[in-house]
Amino acid sequence: MILYKDYMIVLSPSRNVKGGIKQCKNSAKEHIGNYPGLNSIAHISLWDKQCVSPELIQAFISILQRKISKIPPVNLTVDGFDFFVHGADTMTIYTSLQSNPIVDDWFKIVRKQLNLNSNRFVPHITVTKNIPVDLFYTLWPMFSSMPFKINFVPESISVLERDPLIPFAKWHTCKEIYFKNTHQF
Repeated sequence: MILYKDYMIVLSPSRNVKGGIKQCKNSAKEHIGNYPGLNSIAHISLWDKQCVSPELIQAFISILQRKISKIPPVNLTVDGFDFFVHGADTMTIYTSLQSNPIVDDWFKIVRKQLNLNSNRFVPHITVTKNIPVDLFYTLWPMFSSMPFKINFVPESISVLERDPLIPFAKWHTCKEIYFKNTHQF
């Protein structure tokens, strides 16, 4: 019996976006070899918690489902690449989401339903996570000049779970929560 699990809530992009990100990851692999996260599925992370009781998360999901199902989705555009610096040793390359008042407000509303009010949130889809700086400088000239623009409308958020006691455990979908007028039967 598992007393606790790790949970993550993500926004899943369209198949076109996932395929495009996969191609970007494979291009990076051709230049720097295998790297952590190479096989991760494209997503926009919204929330994560470690070692949470499944009973507690089920109650949270019930409340969240009622709130998210009232929010209409918006058109999102993945447009180009940017990066995060993690100290002196590692960097992350990601695809940017176009920002405008409608998109910014929409993410604020969604994150508020998750009880997240931080203004430091940067919606993005990771391509290479925490790679050494020298590998970043190998890849960045390619990504900084690569055209990459895809529109999509998210249908749902996914609640993912994994066993915290298994090293490198894979995430599994616990629940899909659909936005207003997008529910798949």
